[in-house]
Amino acid sequence: MAKCLKTIIVLLLITQNSLFAQDYLLKIQADSVSVASVAVNSDNSKIITAGWDKSIKIWDAVSGICTDTLLFHTGTVLSVACSSDGKYIASAGWDKKLCIWDAKSKQLLKYFSDHSDRINSVCFSPDNKMLATASDDNTIIVYDLSSLSILRKLTGHTDVVTSICFTPDGKNLVSGSWDKTVKLWDVSSGNVLNTFKGHFGNINAVAVSPFDKIIASVSDDNTIKFWSIPQNGLIRSIEKDSTSLNTVCFSTDGKLIAVAGSGNYIKIWNVATGVLNSIMKSAGGGVRGLTFNSSGTVLYSACSDGSVKFWDMTYYKYEKCIKEKLAQYAYLIKPKDEFETSDQYNKRLEKFIELKAGLKEECVRDEKTKYKNVVKESYQLMDLKISSISTYDADMGQYQVTIDKVQYSLTMPIDDAKTFKTNFLNAKTSGIKRYNPNSEKYEYINISIIHPVSGQKYFAGKQIDPSSDSDLKEFYLKNKIK
Repeated sequence: MAKCLKTIIVLLLITQNSLFAQDYLLKIQADSVSVASVAVNSDNSKIITAGWDKSIKIWDAVSGICTDTLLFHTGTVLSVACSSDGKYIASAGWDKKLCIWDAKSKQLLKYFSDHSDRINSVCFSPDNKMLATASDDNTIIVYDLSSLSILRKLTGHTDVVTSICFTPDGKNLVSGSWDKTVKLWDVSSGNVLNTFKGHFGNINAVAVSPFDKIIASVSDDNTIKFWSIPQNGLIRSIEKDSTSLNTVCFSTDGKLIAVAGSGNYIKIWNVATGVLNSIMKSAGGGVRGLTFNSSGTVLYSACSDGSVKFWDMTYYKYEKCIKEKLAQYAYLIKPKDEFETSDQYNKRLEKFIELKAGLKEECVRDEKTKYKNVVKESYQLMDLKISSISTYDADMGQYQVTIDKVQYSLTMPIDDAKTFKTNFLNAKTSGIKRYNPNSEKYEYINISIIHPVSGQKYFAGKQIDPSSDSDLKEFYLKNKIK
């Protein structure tokens, strides 16, 4: 009997596909009633929550400890978002107010009351130059962040606008509405480029793939639909979930979507195949919001019971590696040989179970070794150029400068700022280019800018002390960088 039971257990482990349930890594009680929205800051160190108790709370993403509480709203806060440059937090909700907060000082910079009804969704453009809001008044408002003023109001939906998001290039905006349509807008003109029809219920959320120009929408009709922006049409419809769906988001690499709603679970779907990969039980009521961190390793869920749960998504990151390693151990699970004792056979199965349990950690170690070598070899000293500059923020003592299509904060005193504005194109600018394994992209660090008039050196972006990084220290010594 024991032998049969062990065989069954092993067979279950072997045949188990990606459809598996897991428990959450961490749970925090973020609201006294219900959490409506959760966001992650640019470096994944903090998560921001909002809900029924009218506050915005900031939490340490590792320990789950609340570090700050922002108070101003007079009604339920329905949506929060963080700018990718780490400068702003935006919040909006039932009180019809949009609030823009300084992410570092936690001070309210400005609030707007331009909508005539509650605000359901707020989002930043990828270049952090714009901010958009969607409302029960059937409209979308796009704001200019540099001047903190309205750029334009988008009208065209005939019912509540529930959800909005910018496309990765920032040129278009996608919206979902209770009028059962998804609209694609040209941000510069405010014109509707396309209206996607096919849902038979209110659309509660939309999301855009970071790479493939695919829109995902979820609805009260219990379906998930994928729309192609280039082809102007429906790609696939996943029918039907057993409950109304409230929220959807793409993973960082665009290969997966997470979907949840009034049911007590989160589902992870493969975007390319439409196959269900995983179901995660979320005890405590429905899910109102979902978001991945930028590395795709953690999924955060905002729940109706007032909690936020942290979910481990690293299995998917290492899924290919795990399957390849499992194939290497296939010999351990072959049928019992006639010249093999039962004890030998059981030990072989036990060995397989032991090896399988450590596969993810093995894949993590392999990746770290691989990326350490990639990072070490990727360092380059680059001559850079400032392509554009914002108006000077005298209160913050900062310009926002754009270098290689990325915006950085540049702090300098007002006397130098006055002459820098007209001479920035002549500023000698340099930085270190390296590969970032967390984002899987190249980035600039230790950017230095020599003021073309005063000769003063200023710094922008991520600054890393070479003494704290052995690879960077080696690169500095090799290239005689001071």
